[in-house]
Amino acid sequence: LASVSGLITQGTLELAESQMTGPGYRLNLMGKIALAERRLSLAGTLTGSNTALQIPFVINGPWSEPVVAPDSDALIRRSGAAAPLFQIQ
Repeated sequence: LASVSGLITQGTLELAESQMTGPGYRLNLMGKIALAERRLSLAGTLTGSNTALQIPFVINGPWSEPVVAPDSDALIRRSGAAAPLFQIQ
């Protein structure tokens, strides 16, 4: 099952929300797809249906060779490891 919500403006599709679900997983994506340049700039989260495990990732680059990588910023924010750096004293 898949659903997509977005808006195309001046050749760029901005995904407000997209979701795909299947047996044991849910995938959420948001970001931009430059149609004329054929470039992706997306962020997503893969979640297991029966677990609290969430894997944030990014997809960037041209359609022909997209780079899929863990979203290290999201992982750091979720871990709380950087929280002391943001505390105001």
